[in-house]
Order: sequence, then C-alpha cells, then structure tokens
Amino acid sequence: MVFQRCFVASGLIAFFVFGCSGGAKSWTENTTQVVQESNVTQLLIEAKATQKAEDFFHQGNHLLDGQRYEDAIKAYDKTIAIKVENSEAWINRGIALTSLQRYKDAIASYDKAIAIKPDKYEALINRGIALTKLHRYQDAIAIKQDLHQVYYNKACSYALQSNLELAIENLDKAIQLVPDKYKKLAKTDPDFSKVRSEKRFQELLQ
Repeated sequence: MVFQRCFVASGLIAFFVFGCSGGAKSWTENTTQVVQESNVTQLLIEAKATQKAEDFFHQGNHLLDGQRYEDAIKAYDKTIAIKVENSEAWINRGIALTSLQRYKDAIASYDKAIAIKPDKYEALINRGIALTKLHRYQDAIAIKQDLHQVYYNKACSYALQSNLELAIENLDKAIQLVPDKYKKLAKTDPDFSKVRSEKRFQELLQ
C-alpha cells in the first residue's frame, strides 16, 4: 500500500511538470507496466512455493502410509518451512511422531495445528491419544470435554449452510459425548432452524 501511495503522488508531480504531454503519459504507462510485471512475478513465486509445499505434503502422506515415520516427518518439516500455517501437515507430523512414541513432540505438533485452526477436531483427538500415552489422563479427559463443544459448533455451522448430512453427523458425535445437554440445546438453538423440521434431525433428538 505504501508503494501505491507513492506511485499516485509521483504521478501527480509528473503531471504538473509535464502538463498533458505525451512524455508524462509514456512515463505513467511504463511505471504501470513495471508494477504489473512485478506483481505477476510475485504471484508466480507464491504459486510455485504453494505447489512445492503441496508436493512435500503428499510425499509425507505417502511415507506415513508406508510407516516410514522419520522420512515422513522430514517431508512435513519441508512443507511447514514453506507454509507454516498448514494445519494438516502439523497434524500428520504429530501422527508420525506418535507412531515413534515421541509423544511430547507429537503434542507440540498438535498444539501448532490447534493454534492455526482451533476447531480442528483431528488435532484434539490425536492430542488426547498422545496425552493418554503419557499417562496424563486428566488432561486427556479435558480434551474430551473440549471435543464435544467442537462437534456441536461444527454441527451449528453446517446447519446454517443447510448441510443436513454433516450437521447430523457432528451433532450425533456431540450427543454421544454429552447426551442430555446437546439434545436439549439443539431443540431450541436457532442455528438449527434450517434443518430442525427434517425427520432424521428430529429422530436424533429423541
């Protein structure tokens, strides 16, 4: 934004100096062309970086499936080095670490994913597993308590989008964890107004 502001001011100065001559027009066109080319170059660089991060991520997934956990972690590290906000890479990195029984490192990885996307329930579930492996049972139970809220909030979001399937799926998971609370809440919550009349939704609340 600073560069654009300077560019506008410079354009005005050039106009007053040269009037309406062709020289001023040519200067403006040339400057605009340079700016456009610079923007295109930047977009290409970002696109290449994104593609490279995706390639490393898929490579990591392939290695994870092949139980090559150390190599998978290295691939996810390369992904994160390019796109640190890739929550899926942090989660899968945590899974690889858990498989190597490096539970504290795994928890740190899941924490990173939750920091990026607080409602990432996969990170919460896997974090709970790692905490259990460390015999931190009370912390694992707390994760379970947080999890039902995540499922309920996801159900509300899908209901607002009129996505009945995913609304029911997530609400069902919340109800399984805390039946009385969420059955009662879903009956009156305005977030479910678009799907409340559906038979399957009504059956879930019985």
